[in-house]
Amino acid sequence: MREYKLGRLLRAVYKPESAPPGFKKRLLKRLLEKDINVLMLKPSIS
Repeated sequence: MREYKLGRLLRAVYKPESAPPGFKKRLLKRLLEKDINVLMLKPSIS
């Protein structure tokens, strides 16, 4: 699941024309609010 989300994030970053309008902004906001906290709290999860 995480790999899928990260793959979509990378595509949105490197190929923004292939992402729907607002997709990158929403995903980056969600990453900042949730995923980064999860990674910081549980660094052992790959």
